[in-house]
Amino acid sequence: MSSRALFRLCGLSNHITARPLHTSEVSANSRVLLEERCKNGTLFLTINRPKALNALNLEVVTSLRAILAREYQRVEPKQVIVLRGEGKSFCAGGDVRALRDGYMKGSLDYAKTFLKHEYMCDYLVRSLNRPNTTLIFIMDGYTMGGGLGLSIGSKIRVITEKTLCAMPETAIGLFPDVGGTWFLSHDAFAGALGLFVGLTGHRLSPAECIIYRIATHHVPSDHIDDMMRELREGQHEPIEIVKKYSRELDVKDYPLKSHEETIRRCFSGASVGQILNDLKQSNTDREWCQEIYEILRKKSPLALEATFELFKRSSQLTVEESFALEYRACLHFQSSNDFPEGVRAVVVDKDNQPRWSPSDVSQVTRRSVESLTHPVVGVSDLDVTTGLHIQLRDE
Repeated sequence: MSSRALFRLCGLSNHITARPLHTSEVSANSRVLLEERCKNGTLFLTINRPKALNALNLEVVTSLRAILAREYQRVEPKQVIVLRGEGKSFCAGGDVRALRDGYMKGSLDYAKTFLKHEYMCDYLVRSLNRPNTTLIFIMDGYTMGGGLGLSIGSKIRVITEKTLCAMPETAIGLFPDVGGTWFLSHDAFAGALGLFVGLTGHRLSPAECIIYRIATHHVPSDHIDDMMRELREGQHEPIEIVKKYSRELDVKDYPLKSHEETIRRCFSGASVGQILNDLKQSNTDREWCQEIYEILRKKSPLALEATFELFKRSSQLTVEESFALEYRACLHFQSSNDFPEGVRAVVVDKDNQPRWSPSDVSQVTRRSVESLTHPVVGVSDLDVTTGLHIQLRDE
């Protein structure tokens, strides 16, 4: 997860210029985030860590935050920003190995810095959805965790037949952060469906991405390069170019279709314990319920309870308030047993045998869950709106 990608500018045609960005905080002249500016003004960004499935590390999020903040402050009649990932993945999430390494060294400094920049990137994407700006995110391949949190706020979200979306955090002893507690508790995901996706880490198929509005358009992967070429040329409006290459997906049959009623019934319980009991005792859709029951039993009990609580709270909050709440909870999780242990089991040693503490949902106390929402001693709360106003030096 922490390997550095090779620096490779690809696909630069004669009408594209690349230039470094300078800010008072960070530099976006980065090997892991490539910046290309077309003569027509369209900005192309590429996350360039293909060997790590474009996982977000500190260099990526600080560079991306600087670029997005610069674009937010630009006064232009029209702005177009396109973001994609190099290789076979858009972004498989945050670099959780690096987060664990920081904690194992006895400090929260890396986590505080990384999460601040990551969450501010996510909020900047949302804030750039304004009348004069078009954001197009190419969610080809793995789009998980931090990758989904980054892309979900974009105006145009393009998937391919290779797209796989999920929020799998409970498997590594965490909860769906990067705004996940908010967007999985609102709109198409409000209620039981979002909670199901957040607790189980269900991998959404391309059809489900369209149905549940994770994505706005489906473009076959072998059409992506042609679409990008036309976006670079800028001869037509970006949305018309995307529509030209979009193809209808057969959404009549998708993995969750036959289980939606069961999800509404079993994931509307008043607690994680009740959800588990309803799944175990279900007499309808029994085989599937038992499968989901066993999946949940393998997740971190503390992470499951935290997810349930944070979804309930975020459903009544603004997105800004949800980011602040997630920041607190995520920092608390860094120093818990379960997040470092989950990353060890899944990412570092890969034995897939995490030793959760507590080991059962019934042992998770109300006090331990509520403590995750309390201020972190010695750490200021996060205000993501401050990320809109990085002071830029003259370029």
